Amino acid sequence: MIEPGGFDKKDKFRKEMLPIADKIYKKWFCGCKSIKRFDNKKDKRHILDRNFHIDTVLTLKNDMIVTLQEKFRENEWYKKYQYTLEYYNNPRTKEEGEYFKLCTDFYVYGWATIDKKDFEELILFKTLDMKLLYLNGKLKVYLQDNKKWSKASFFIFFDRFDKPLWENIIYKRYKREGKVEKKKGIFLFDGKGN
Repeated sequence: MIEPGGFDKKDKFRKEMLPIADKIYKKWFCGCKSIKRFDNKKDKRHILDRNFHIDTVLTLKNDMIVTLQEKFRENEWYKKYQYTLEYYNNPRTKEEGEYFKLCTDFYVYGWATIDKKDFEELILFKTLDMKLLYLNGKLKVYLQDNKKWSKASFFIFFDRFDKPLWENIIYKRYKREGKVEKKKGIFLFDGKGN
């Protein structure tokens, strides 16, 4: 999603947040061996990003891989507590967005702190479970064209993520001022890495 200020601001913000996200991924995935991201410039997009909206590949200690799609939002969006999924990159040309192509193990969605030195919250969604909830009409969504900041259109999910429905699709959750929780075999830890 293009925040106010266009592509340059979005890219700069994303790059600021990547090292913070990487530290969290290493905790979530037991010190994964490597984290590889694909260049997201349109003319150089990797086939995994272009065709399946996979922009990050983690290599685990046992050499298996986990694929991610990442979306980091500025702090101003945190209180709105919405989750967006790009429908069309360009509604006029019907260029399909991640809604049509998303084929990744997990979808990572996070909101930065105001100073961009941490995440208020970072959520690791189980992509297939999220798709099935939507398919079965369990998620409330609406389609909105984003005429203000980009030409893309988005499905917007407005349910709060702490409802029981969302517990089924959240694999891991990082909260900056959280505490250690265990729910249904899911390990959630605080920002100190506990």
